Amino acid sequence: MSQKSNVVPYLAPDEAKTPATPEANFSPDLVDRMFEYLIELLPELRGNAASVERVEQQLRKEFAGQAAYVPVRSSTDKAEERRQVLRLWNGRNATGVARALGISRATVYRHLKQPG
Repeated sequence: MSQKSNVVPYLAPDEAKTPATPEANFSPDLVDRMFEYLIELLPELRGNAASVERVEQQLRKEFAGQAAYVPVRSSTDKAEERRQVLRLWNGRNATGVARALGISRATVYRHLKQPG
């Protein structure tokens, strides 16, 4: 949360060392970003900061220290990958196509199943 507008208040680095938030080196993370997004989608939550903060603390307690990978791929990238799959596909070489493109066989079949 590098920019603050009308979002749920967050804990500054020194305040983050309380028992409710065990992280000693607090920095904005996935939980912060998720709550920013939720507040944007559901502005009515903005008026209930205590409840939102309680849920955020529970999430931090539950998932503290776990890394999350959220891949970001544009629809253009997916469309290009699909074109490459279709170009390489000969009807029987899903494993070869997957290896050539660095994707899974399931992804190859997923592209093949798409209409169009």
